[in-house]
Amino acid sequence: MTVDYAGHPCDFDALRSLTAPRGIRIVDDAAHALGAASHGRPVGCAALADVTAFSFYATKNLTTGEAAPPSPTTRHWPSASGS
Repeated sequence: MTVDYAGHPCDFDALRSLTAPRGIRIVDDAAHALGAASHGRPVGCAALADVTAFSFYATKNLTTGEAAPPSPTTRHWPSASGS
């Protein structure tokens, strides 16, 4: 699980180079990076992580109370996770 912080996404290119050959999925906590982008790719897109979660807690960039919607970025996620 990756954690983006202070509006800065993780280095997803480096992470993909490690995880893709091993078939490991990336789950991203983007609570502090809503609206951010990595090399022109917005946080939450399939090119960065397989699933991205955003949080709306009071200390986050976008607040609405307490919630954390996941954002699956691939339609194959349920079968890939074994569900």
